[in-house]
Amino acid sequence: MMQLKKDFYLGIKSQIQDINKIDFIGGGLIDQQITHGKKPYKTVGAGISVTYDTRNDAFASTKGSFMQFQYTHFDKMIYSDFNFNSILLDVRQFCAIKSNKVLALQMQFVGSFGADIPLRSLALFGGSNSIRGFYKGRYRGKQAYFLQSEYRVPIYKQIGMVAFSGLGDIANDFSNYNIPSIKYSAGGGLRYGISKNNRLNVRLDAAFTSDGKQGIYLDIGESF
Repeated sequence: MMQLKKDFYLGIKSQIQDINKIDFIGGGLIDQQITHGKKPYKTVGAGISVTYDTRNDAFASTKGSFMQFQYTHFDKMIYSDFNFNSILLDVRQFCAIKSNKVLALQMQFVGSFGADIPLRSLALFGGSNSIRGFYKGRYRGKQAYFLQSEYRVPIYKQIGMVAFSGLGDIANDFSNYNIPSIKYSAGGGLRYGISKNNRLNVRLDAAFTSDGKQGIYLDIGESF
């Protein structure tokens, strides 16, 4: 990326994925429902990225905004086995509250558009960074969105705690979204600062989901 002017950046991007060994259970869900991506393949794409960033720290922001739009085109003309387009819209806001508390908010939309999108290029959420508690990739579709919030509170010196929640859904078309299918989770965690200079934390989180699942995460850096 290169800086166009204060807080604005424009970049180019490429993405190459080569899947050369795939195993799945015959007669299972993948065999029954997935038509693209069951055999070895590669995807090759190129695109652009536009970013607006006023955060005061990339690892653990206490104030500022982050907005990013990415577009990637995958095409057989550049040796991809599939033709499709993908977009990403990521918006974050960090609000400083008295006594060094922080309210962090994020909205993200991911969409893939085309007739032959392979399984591993479909949108997803879950894992340690988006709607914690859901297994990453448990739900996949052409489009996904999620909203999440986190309240960060310092306790003593380099130790802090957080409470968080999130909701989202996945569908193959805008018309398929509906309120009863929304997935959500909530939880809390502890933080320990391993670097005072850039606010880099070790985090331990526990989350519980709307479908009765749970997840425990040990990671470095905030989820967003």
